[in-house]
Amino acid sequence: NRPMEAPALLSYMTGGLAFTLLLFGLFRRNLSSPLTRLLIAASLLTIAWCYMHIGPLPSLIPRNLSLFAVEQLRNGAWILLLLRFLPIGKNRRALVLACHTPWMAALLAAGYQYYIQQTANGDPANQLVNHTNILWLVISSAIIGLVLVEQAYRNTLPENLDGMRFIYIGIAGIFSYDLYFYVHTLLFSEINAEIEVTRGAIIAIVALLIYASLQRINNDRVQLRVSHKFVFYSASLIGIGGFLFIMSLGGYYIRRFGGNWGVLAQSIVVFGAGASCLMILSSKKARAYFKVILSKHLFQHRYDYREEWLRLIHTLTSTISGSDIHTQSLKAMTRIFQTEGGALWKKHDNKVFIHCANIGLPLVSKCELPANCTLQQYMESARRVVVLDEYLQFPERYPGLELPKWLLSSDLWLIVPLMLHESFLGFILLKNPHVKRRLSWEDFDLLKTAGLQIASFLAAEQASQTITESKQFDAYSRLTAFIMHDLKNLIAQQSLVVKNAAKHKDNPAFIEDAINTIDNSVKRMSRLLDQLKQGNQDETESAICLQNMLVDAVRKCHNREPRPSIHLTKTELYVKSSSEQLSMILGHVIRNAQDATDNNGFIDITLSQKNNQAVIEVEDNGMGMTQEFIRERLFRPFDSTKSSKGMGIGAYQTREFIRQAGGDVEIISEESKGTIFSIFLPLIETTKTTQTA
Repeated sequence: NRPMEAPALLSYMTGGLAFTLLLFGLFRRNLSSPLTRLLIAASLLTIAWCYMHIGPLPSLIPRNLSLFAVEQLRNGAWILLLLRFLPIGKNRRALVLACHTPWMAALLAAGYQYYIQQTANGDPANQLVNHTNILWLVISSAIIGLVLVEQAYRNTLPENLDGMRFIYIGIAGIFSYDLYFYVHTLLFSEINAEIEVTRGAIIAIVALLIYASLQRINNDRVQLRVSHKFVFYSASLIGIGGFLFIMSLGGYYIRRFGGNWGVLAQSIVVFGAGASCLMILSSKKARAYFKVILSKHLFQHRYDYREEWLRLIHTLTSTISGSDIHTQSLKAMTRIFQTEGGALWKKHDNKVFIHCANIGLPLVSKCELPANCTLQQYMESARRVVVLDEYLQFPERYPGLELPKWLLSSDLWLIVPLMLHESFLGFILLKNPHVKRRLSWEDFDLLKTAGLQIASFLAAEQASQTITESKQFDAYSRLTAFIMHDLKNLIAQQSLVVKNAAKHKDNPAFIEDAINTIDNSVKRMSRLLDQLKQGNQDETESAICLQNMLVDAVRKCHNREPRPSIHLTKTELYVKSSSEQLSMILGHVIRNAQDATDNNGFIDITLSQKNNQAVIEVEDNGMGMTQEFIRERLFRPFDSTKSSKGMGIGAYQTREFIRQAGGDVEIISEESKGTIFSIFLPLIETTKTTQTA
């Protein structure tokens, strides 16, 4: 037996004591929990491994073999702990066996070696280091342990990760240090005493980490999930790393034993290994084949539906320069199924299916299908994906379906319907994937689900375009209605001039007033035509004296009954607005009051100041309005109570104009008693004041 020195004694005693204390803490927890039971088993084996470095051993068992056996059992317990919480799926037995095989094979190989040495009367001391195959098995077991730790850490649910991460770090520390220890032993063909002594102290630190983690765990049942993406990249990195390690090791031995050609041979091997890795990584076919193998043998379901759904939505909603919704939809479908390209057709005007997007299929870009063809009839009745190879071999499986020759190319794979409710909006044609395989129910479900989602996006895009066009027409119609409303007022002025011409044509004052009215109407109509051409109603704003504006508006309405009366402030009030628009607005409000009031009623117009606002109140004792009418109909455009005589936009136009000027309107009305229509406008500062009668 190898003599025990003080540092080694202290190191392993510390490790054994730390795990002994951890064991007492574990017995105080819920013993029915799988996590607790597995931790107890692993802790017992770790304690035995630590104390076997200290105490005497039976003489019938060599020290190095017994330690090796307990160490492998300890590693098996930690691997079992990690595997217990990984939801592997239907191939669980195969994966568990694969993970346990290296350490069990190493244990059997060591026992067989011991038996051979004993029967051959050889010296069993240090026999393990002379058998590199056993060391390779131990190294493989350590690598498997690290991979399992990585998977457990990455796929633990967020709510459990805070409690489990110290356990993962501790177990990773055990396997990492074992990997370092045995790789060093393999390379230098001897055990480094300093590295071996440190293993006991490392075990003590691991015990502290596990104890700290247990204090954070409230529920011993830890749920883990395995991501397809993480498994793919982890397995890829492990495979590439192992391949490069083997090639580097081969290069090392070639250089050592190759003589004068050693350096050259090593360079060729290392460079060839690196080039091979890059070729595999850059190959779409190799990556697709590797994904198929992993999905087939490691997971219960072929697809990670969460990842596929998020990727589909991200692709459909992303905006890329030069790509429309049709191209994005096609990209989303090709990325899910790793195909080399495809094309998309969509129904146009219910007459024909036109080609809308293409990736890698230039020969079909000009092909079209008539509406109500057998493909549409089949899709609307069967609602299933068409596998073109199957259609060619077994056409009876697709009753009533007749496809054109250009859809039967050997490069084409699937026809995916784009269904919205019961309507067939179009279809996606996919080329063969990088790795062709037999489709399962999962593939068909995902194809139909992705087709439904893409169809809803295409329908939403079409509806959005229709709404945009409708809004443009609505905006133009609204502008036209406003201009027609203004023209109606101008025509009313012209009609009034014509009506009074026969009575006052010899009156020079009337002639002058008529000319001014006509001149004003011509200018106003010219501006309205300009606004119609430009598509807006913007006019030059200026400072307006409200007293003068109201006096002019009342004067223009004095020819109708009841004639309005006016009450003005002594201080002139100025606002900034369009004079012609404001004049028409005030005239409209006054005329509406006259229309709602009998000839023997009254209309009072009052101008006052409240804080920094001018208040124009038009009060009448007419028919009034209900609160429901004010709330739901008064300001609704194109809703008129004047039958064919009105357009229903006067009140709406008034409110919008006043709000654009920074003010607001307020209406107080009671049915059969009258209405007070108040207009609030922000004042501007001016030094000019006059007395107004």
